[in-house]
Amino acid sequence: MPKAFLERELMKKREQISLWELEEIKQIYGISIQAIVKRSHMLGIVSDFFYRNFQVMLNRKGWKKKEPIDYEGREEAIRFKQLLHYGVSEEIVTLSRGAELSNQSLIDLRKELKATE
Repeated sequence: MPKAFLERELMKKREQISLWELEEIKQIYGISIQAIVKRSHMLGIVSDFFYRNFQVMLNRKGWKKKEPIDYEGREEAIRFKQLLHYGVSEEIVTLSRGAELSNQSLIDLRKELKATE
């Protein structure tokens, strides 16, 4: 994955990446979530800490062999959601404001943002 693409999709520096964001990139480009996170780590978008925790979570949940997301090959506009997830993950936007902006309940947005725990 080209650096410019990942920086555009995920921004230049992240503390976390939500599972929803990984799913969207996988659906558009057909790349495994493991490869997306690995490349993000190689480019310095995510920290060593996030990458190690992500690998532990993959092992714990058995997702190294079978990812939780199947590739469906769909295309749709997702930029608003990407920016929303970025804003909430980086605490630029509060969770409640994010729910309001996305016209979702707080519980639904929390579930959607549930990343790498």
